[in-house]
Amino acid sequence: MLPSGTLLFTVDGTPNRGGVAVWVNRMLARDVQLLGVSKVPKGMESIWLRVKGHALNMGGRSLLIAACYAAPQGSVQYNDHAGRRRTDTVDRVFGRLRALLRRYVRPCDEILILGDLNARVASLSDIPDLQADAELEAAAGVSIGGNGLIQGMPSRRSKDPSSNPFGQGLVELCRETELIIMNGRVPGDMEGEFTFYHAHGLACSMIDLFVCTPALFSRASHLQVLGIPIAIEGPKVGSRLSDHCPVSLTLDVGLGGTRRGGNTGSSRLGKREWERYTRLFEVEDAAVVQKIDEAVSQLGHGLNSTEVVTVICRALKKAIDATFRLERGQGSIPSAGRTDKDAPWWTHECAEAREAMFAQKALMRANGLLGDQDARAEFSRLRTKYQRLRREAKDKFRVMHFEGVIEECRGDPRALWGRLNGRFSQGCPITDVNSWGAYFNALFNGEVNAFNEVSADTILSTINGVPHGRGRGWVRATGDRVARVTAAAALNVPFTLAEVIAALKSLRNNKSGGLDRVPAECFKCATREVEGRRMFVLAPYLLKLLEHIRSTGDYPVQFEVSALTPIHKKGDVMEKGNYRGLAVGGVLSKLYAFLLEHRLSRWGELVGARSPYQGGFRRKRGTCHNLFLLRHLTDKHKGGRDAVDPLFVCQIDFEKAFDKVPRDLLWLRLEERGVHGAMLEALKTCYNKVMMRVRVDGVTGDPFESSQGVKQGCPLSPTLYGIFGEGFADYVDAKDKWLPDAMRAKQQTPHADGRRIPLELYADDLSLFATTHRRLIVLLADLREWCEAFGMRVNVRKCELMVFHPRANIREAFAALCPVVWTSIEGNARVPMVIPWVQRARYLGLHFGPGT
Repeated sequence: MLPSGTLLFTVDGTPNRGGVAVWVNRMLARDVQLLGVSKVPKGMESIWLRVKGHALNMGGRSLLIAACYAAPQGSVQYNDHAGRRRTDTVDRVFGRLRALLRRYVRPCDEILILGDLNARVASLSDIPDLQADAELEAAAGVSIGGNGLIQGMPSRRSKDPSSNPFGQGLVELCRETELIIMNGRVPGDMEGEFTFYHAHGLACSMIDLFVCTPALFSRASHLQVLGIPIAIEGPKVGSRLSDHCPVSLTLDVGLGGTRRGGNTGSSRLGKREWERYTRLFEVEDAAVVQKIDEAVSQLGHGLNSTEVVTVICRALKKAIDATFRLERGQGSIPSAGRTDKDAPWWTHECAEAREAMFAQKALMRANGLLGDQDARAEFSRLRTKYQRLRREAKDKFRVMHFEGVIEECRGDPRALWGRLNGRFSQGCPITDVNSWGAYFNALFNGEVNAFNEVSADTILSTINGVPHGRGRGWVRATGDRVARVTAAAALNVPFTLAEVIAALKSLRNNKSGGLDRVPAECFKCATREVEGRRMFVLAPYLLKLLEHIRSTGDYPVQFEVSALTPIHKKGDVMEKGNYRGLAVGGVLSKLYAFLLEHRLSRWGELVGARSPYQGGFRRKRGTCHNLFLLRHLTDKHKGGRDAVDPLFVCQIDFEKAFDKVPRDLLWLRLEERGVHGAMLEALKTCYNKVMMRVRVDGVTGDPFESSQGVKQGCPLSPTLYGIFGEGFADYVDAKDKWLPDAMRAKQQTPHADGRRIPLELYADDLSLFATTHRRLIVLLADLREWCEAFGMRVNVRKCELMVFHPRANIREAFAALCPVVWTSIEGNARVPMVIPWVQRARYLGLHFGPGT
């Protein structure tokens, strides 16, 4: 009766009652792990399974399922060996359930317990007494913990008015482990319907139950108690087939980006699996290539870029489906009792020892030698050998795996932290996408920082050597700006095939494919060998599409929308302010952004349009360079013969820097740097309409528009913000150059290798350096002018100030006698706030300070 390719786990009960069976659909079969079965105590059977996290859209969390049956409390199955009725049956049954939970549950598991537990829970409260917890917290003076998701849980109803000791035991278990009963709470069964009807109509009760974690409860969309089936043939025609009603539970967990998935948002397929996809492109007249060729050839002549992008994505998704559906169809489904053979540590020696052990057992049964001492001794020897080989194989695999991980991560911190974060990552407990959408909408489109375009023009004029220029005085500047504008003409030429191939290579594997759910591997693995070289088959078509977008401004609608996922930073997981949004756009939009970014970065480095003080998101620059400079300056002023002058270091934190950039001033700054013509228009086109859709655990919310800031998750954003934020560094250098020393105290700037170092930048992290208090005040005044002009706001509460000097009394005197005040604009008022003096701070992960 069951479809082929399904997985069936069973544990038998008595001939008359009991037993548990779990059927698994073939789509999930290879991602279901049998943890164990239990028939202890006698009268209780259970099967424990885990659905792996990558198979479900639950933020990487796996699903632990326990299918249970418990005989009624008075059943003779619970009697002791002498046939006497036990008095501790409840403790034995639910104590065993507790022990199994402790054995199998992991921190990344959501839990679902289901089955006929013969537990009548009536309307007993399964939620911990929150008032008692609050009173205990007040008395003890500390928090006793608890799951915040339980608060606000809807009350449970039940048509069964009676409870029994098993029901009380289950409720006690729920309260201890913070699990909740779903019957009587989930849509479809809000009244707590009866699930058991006595064959003779003597009684009815609710004993077939679902119990789960609060986070899993939020995914329950429907629970329904169905009618008992009636026999339509055989000797019992017209009678009920059971005294239990079928109970159906629907969970919105979906199918995640599994290893074998086709339309996956997050590609996790291995190299060998993608080789099957590559074979589709080995022939010159591949169907998928012909489809894309037809669409691209009509670009601008019947089809616009949006329609062409749709055709490309559909064609590639069909290619993925065709490839990996074939693979799934040919894959074998592992049986429940032979999971060792699929383990990565399994060896031929283990297989041979196992076969020898079972062959000896079969021989003993066939010849009636199960009681023969010599035969049993031989079986024991073979079993011991098998267990030893398994243990040795596991140990060897662990060592080799560990060494492999170390070698892979050597010199690559990103790989190491990726493994660690992936191991312990958990889903977002706030699953309401509408509330997330409202939060991010308010963040991106709420209060707009005030800016002054006239003052911004004046600052840009000062940077270009026209200190008193009015209007767009910087346009008339000569010298460096003329050279930058001349060199920027190279930004306006058409894209080349070499640029597209370089951008394709920049795309990273095993990343989400955005809302179109087409991963980067779909483009990177579409290759064919030509004259001994692997060629990107789709590169010429992508070149034509992306050049059409650049030259005509026909920006695809798909490029405008990004999927925004909340990522927890630190603090309370139930507080939205402790999350940052991670936006993921489509792969084609990333490819287009990479093309623009590569050009912009190369030009900026070549003509000196970038600030020498910026170390973030630049080639041949990194955190180590900024940390080395900071360490060098602070060490010089902490001790030794050169430590005569103090060193003032002020760490500046900008409030939502990337999200609050005024786009009009961003274009103004780019134009001042020399960007013009088609390149500037292409960048503006990317921001004509920026849409976001929040996605939480596979559920996508309604779109909303972002009207300020640079795009989240776009390869262009770090470079655009870098050029924008470096305007402050250019402003400081320009004022030091054009204004007299009496006004600037520029001689009171620290030096490194004979070069003045007034500040350093790493993306939006700014550090100011000065050897006198007066010079520090001058730098802060420059910063205030730049922030007011360009719409940036300093978060004074997160700023830090320290002084380095060998003598502690001098450091203490500066901290006590030299307050540093920053004037913030709150509404229409100016509010002075003191930047705190600290003895220890953190910069790019490094703790530093006068005493460290």
